Amino acid sequence: MRVPTYSHLVGWRTLIDRLIHDIDLARGVHAGEYYELKEKYGSLRLGIDWPLTVPSDVVDRIEALIEQAETSSEGICIDCGAPAILYDWNGYWIAPCCPTHARSRAMTSTAEYKGDGWRLGSDFKLYDTEQRLLSADAVSQLDGYLEGMEADTWRAAKWLTKR
Repeated sequence: MRVPTYSHLVGWRTLIDRLIHDIDLARGVHAGEYYELKEKYGSLRLGIDWPLTVPSDVVDRIEALIEQAETSSEGICIDCGAPAILYDWNGYWIAPCCPTHARSRAMTSTAEYKGDGWRLGSDFKLYDTEQRLLSADAVSQLDGYLEGMEADTWRAAKWLTKR
């Protein structure tokens, strides 16, 4: 089976290579056709078209491998392969990045995320109304406050603020 190009997913290269290897072992003599390999909503997506003659247990085994890789990809920086969390760029794109690559991607302002006594800065860190970084204790007290904020953005903000 021919694998689609994925040179733009540099940080996921090891994950993808391992997945393709595992799929080759699981499929045995059965052939299918890869039709997509991409990032979407912050995780890896791999699509395969299978002929109707492929046994369902083989397809199920391979779909489980793909699902596991999709979940794993959310914790791997798409640029370098380092541990990562999901970042939300103003609702337009979600991607897993390490702190270094998250900062280098010129994140858009998240100033619309505010609460009573706090706001989310463009660096995805939480500040008080006087522009001071919130303490870890103050961040912990805000747990569960998701009004108007995506859960992934909230996790990123908590993680970066506590660093």
